[in-house]
Amino acid sequence: MNNNFDDEFQKLFTEMVELAFEFVNNNSDEVDAVYVIGLIEKGYFYKQFYKINGTVIESHKVNTVSKMQYDISNVRAFSLLNLGNELLKKIEYLFKSDNRDVPTMLKLIYYPKTGKLESDFGYEKNFSNSNAKTAQDVYEDWFNDIKKSFPVMAQVCRVGKAEKGTCANTHKSQADTCANAGHYAQAMDSTAGNENLK
Repeated sequence: MNNNFDDEFQKLFTEMVELAFEFVNNNSDEVDAVYVIGLIEKGYFYKQFYKINGTVIESHKVNTVSKMQYDISNVRAFSLLNLGNELLKKIEYLFKSDNRDVPTMLKLIYYPKTGKLESDFGYEKNFSNSNAKTAQDVYEDWFNDIKKSFPVMAQVCRVGKAEKGTCANTHKSQADTCANAGHYAQAMDSTAGNENLK
């Protein structure tokens, strides 16, 4: 039995959150919450999304709601997913080495402004017992549930990035609106970088 099991497990799931927070440059001024999901079921699936300036947003769209701009290139995004998968492998190994049931799902929420970290772990099958449901579906279900739990916020205009239109009241609040908010990044393949998942 591993006497350091709890400490090692906490270290690994904390690293999962830190990895996602680094993707948005550890921007505690604008990032309200970091959401991370990890699935260990028919392979490994790591993915994150955020609440930035009051808006729940997927990682490939973070530049549409943040004044600070981030590197959301495919290279960086795929690297993050691969590193996340490696952490999930380590978690699986940790549990198996201690003869414990491996969690099939880890949901983590980090609030940068307060330092609070919430965690929820599950052990039931989430998609592998279905011919239709995928790991991406599990992620999207959680993303949509979180998004519905907050009122819709108007998009924050990217400082100096609006090609058309002007902000009605330039960045006086989180609800600053942009006359033309169509600056969306190209969506990356939703399952790229996650291993053996269908």
